[in-house]
Amino acid sequence: MRGFAYISVCNKETKRYDVNLYVEAPSRRKGNGTALYNEMSKYLQEIKPNLLVTEFSVDKDKETSFYKRLGYKKWFGYNELYYRGIIQPNVDIEFEPYEDKYYDQYVTLVKDCFYELRKENDIQPYVIPASKQDRENRLKSKDSIYVLFENEQLVASIFVEDGNLDFIMVTPSYQGKGYGKKATQFGINKALS
Repeated sequence: MRGFAYISVCNKETKRYDVNLYVEAPSRRKGNGTALYNEMSKYLQEIKPNLLVTEFSVDKDKETSFYKRLGYKKWFGYNELYYRGIIQPNVDIEFEPYEDKYYDQYVTLVKDCFYELRKENDIQPYVIPASKQDRENRLKSKDSIYVLFENEQLVASIFVEDGNLDFIMVTPSYQGKGYGKKATQFGINKALS
């Protein structure tokens, strides 16, 4: 195998699809990526998406030029970082595992933390509605979600699974007070353990 390509549905209502394409290093710059993309394009012409989103690495081979030639434009991005350090100092606050009774506050935290980002980048819906499916997904992930309360108010949360840290969130009124740093330290220690 020299590479692969696939399309996944990100949002059926808005017809947003994620495009994923990978070519092994020895097979790059030989037309393989273009051939895979052209094959995907046949399916894309049938489904007529409103928005295509792709991620690419720019640290080694500068794949950005491949997508620019295809007409993609920078829209929204994030950095993936790797930690190879030591255990962090123990934090002086208590994170606890997520429970279903926290669902309403957790949904509010997600809305408060991601609304501006979603609106600025036109990721619709701007406010992710609470739903039975969303609640069930949180319960399936409950062993990976940790929350912090202060005076019964949900202040911060972090997702830690298989060595990955994600969704580090701090209630806006508590931001700038070190809770994000402490959540990250907690998450690093959890991941390393």
